[in-house]
Amino acid sequence: MKISWAHVVSVGVLLGLSIGLASAQSPPSKTSTAGAPYLEDGVGDAPPPPATKRSPALADAQGEPRAGKVACPKLTVDRSELERGFTYIEGGLDWDNSTWACLDGALQSPINFPSFQSNITYGQMTANRAATFNLGTASSSLVRTTSAYRIQVEADWQGTNVSIPVCGGNVGCFNKNQSVPAVSYNATVQRIHFHTPSDHLVFGLQYPMEAQVIMTISQDDLSSCPSNGCQIGLSVLYTLFDEAEKINRFIDSIVPYIPYSGAGCNGIPDAAGLDVTDFLPSNMSYFTYRGSFTAPPCTEGLTWYVLATPVQVGQQQVIAFQNALAQVQRPCGDGRISKTSTKKKANSNSGKRLLLQNNRNDNSQNSNDAGNAASCLVTGTRSNNRPVQPLGTRIVSFFRDDVNHTAAATA
Repeated sequence: MKISWAHVVSVGVLLGLSIGLASAQSPPSKTSTAGAPYLEDGVGDAPPPPATKRSPALADAQGEPRAGKVACPKLTVDRSELERGFTYIEGGLDWDNSTWACLDGALQSPINFPSFQSNITYGQMTANRAATFNLGTASSSLVRTTSAYRIQVEADWQGTNVSIPVCGGNVGCFNKNQSVPAVSYNATVQRIHFHTPSDHLVFGLQYPMEAQVIMTISQDDLSSCPSNGCQIGLSVLYTLFDEAEKINRFIDSIVPYIPYSGAGCNGIPDAAGLDVTDFLPSNMSYFTYRGSFTAPPCTEGLTWYVLATPVQVGQQQVIAFQNALAQVQRPCGDGRISKTSTKKKANSNSGKRLLLQNNRNDNSQNSNDAGNAASCLVTGTRSNNRPVQPLGTRIVSFFRDDVNHTAAATA
């Protein structure tokens, strides 16, 4: 269904009232609609105020593990993770492995969500076809850094209620025929990983950071899913607090346990816990489309839900993630510069963020090293975002949360 002209006009008015997209001014991240280009500040239930002091995690994040850290279970090495051999230096233009879909796929992610005033036709999700996301609580949590430029959080989730609409086998209900009934299926949270700056853009704006919750609907529940399940991605965008001393509680519960010496893993003690109270905004308006994973092998078929209301984060917290991304473990001799760069003249690399490698074979048992192969500590790149991909003829839909006390509900 194409959004009506009246809707476009009223959204355009709201857009004009929300110019400060990246530097949101309203303090509560849980209910704030600050930064959303078409959501006015709401008057909903007030959340706990954000912390107003610098986190101790930021002071010692790159030092020795502080008291209370626990070791992760010994990892089973994923050779495919070690052997992918990709970097972000060329923005993915050199991700040309013949077994990857990165360069020849038609449904690639991320994308830039164009303005409602553009010539892109948005579908509009109705309440009976909406997805719902309640992550519950987390225990037995851990934080990994991997050789594939990823900071990843894993946990055992309790009380999770993630409901995904499926219409005639079409996960996400992108059917043009709106008469096809929707049936909801539960999705299981697999992991959360982070990109800085954000992969997805909204109205051309890139955010400082993005969290991606990867979930699956199992084949046992939905027979049309592949053996590894139907893949679902929930994206949370982050905008900066205006006041430098404020911090995001969810991010603050992760930072102390990020391994900063390359690929590795730290458990989060249950006594510390993974604080998810601030993770999702109160207003759950979202964009949704069919895309792919945003890193090799760029597998397609993933249904994306990108929340329209960003959550606020501290600048020093973003820097902590950037510092961790600057040090990853790779097999030695791999990834100094990309294949594309080696074909160019030496002076053509001026200004590139070339990677530096140091021989290192002293990983702990929690490292993602292969064990019998030397690994190198690769430094130099502080980002892991992929540039936006062509939208093509894909259907992009928007769901407006009319429930959570937001003025945009009347738009």
